Amino acid sequence: TTLTHSDTRLEPTSKNSLGDLEISDDETKLYTVNLTSREVIAINATTGAMINKWAVPTVGLMNSVGPANPNDIRPFGLGYKDGELYVGAICTGESTVVYDGTYGGARGNRNTLHAYVWKLNESTGVFTLVFNYRLRDFTTRYFCWQSSWANGVRILSPTDDWPSIGQPILSNIEFYGNDMTIALRDR
Repeated sequence: TTLTHSDTRLEPTSKNSLGDLEISDDETKLYTVNLTSREVIAINATTGAMINKWAVPTVGLMNSVGPANPNDIRPFGLGYKDGELYVGAICTGESTVVYDGTYGGARGNRNTLHAYVWKLNESTGVFTLVFNYRLRDFTTRYFCWQSSWANGVRILSPTDDWPSIGQPILSNIEFYGNDMTIALRDR
């Protein structure tokens, strides 16, 4: 597929459909993230019936420049350890993107890119933040999410026409003993 300046397929990517899947230790509940509504959903693993759903926090989070824009919080990853569900999200920084009108001229404040992980108390619906990390401290590879290829493409070299702009997703959470490992991937 050839990408054009008017290609709009990027906007709904990782904002619609489902995120990560996780199963409870006893294999009775299956969890997923509704990317559109930004909710964690618990499903009965035997019957497929929805058990419960919880809205992921998008208000009151901080990033390196101050309060995060609630519209920039995008959950995706899940993890399960010792009977507790963990939920991961990214502050995308997409609200800070300014387009200068040139192909490849979009820029955002990369200091807003943060990874968050909460522990969810399923009984009370309370999310407890256990991890808040500025992604720029981890890697300089990532940029703020872009809504269109028209202004968000970085060209790898003057002779290469393949678009490249790393946009992070916190895609999974795993535990090795007491160590939490988060997986990041490119949107």
